[in-house]
Amino acid sequence: MRQEARSQPAAGGDSVTVATQKTESHLLALGFRFRGKGDSVSRSGSVHKEGVEGAPVYTLHGKDGEILKLTAAPEVATLEALVGKVVELDGRRLFLTTVEGPVLVIDKVVSYRPR
Repeated sequence: MRQEARSQPAAGGDSVTVATQKTESHLLALGFRFRGKGDSVSRSGSVHKEGVEGAPVYTLHGKDGEILKLTAAPEVATLEALVGKVVELDGRRLFLTTVEGPVLVIDKVVSYRPR
C-alpha cells in the first residue's frame, strides 16, 4: 500500500470509527520514514498511548497544547518505550491521507526523562 504525504489536513467528521483507529494504528506502527516530506520541527512534551485495545496510537502532547500522532522507524525509536516520558524530538510534521490530524515522523530522540 502506498501512502501519500499531504501538506494540509483532510476535511472529515468529528468522530473516528474503530475501523479508522485500527487503520491509523497499523499505518503509524509501520514506521515509514517519508524522506523529504513535511516540515522539519523540534517538539517537546509527554508521550501517551491512546487508541483502542490491540490498536494503539502513540501521541505527543506538546507543551504548547499541540497533539501529534507519532511514527518512527524501528532503528530511531521504540514508541512503547517512550510512553510516560517527557521527551524532546526532532522530526518532520506532516499530514497523511488516512490519518486524522498531524503526524510527527521522528528522526531523532534528543532527550527523554520520566514524568
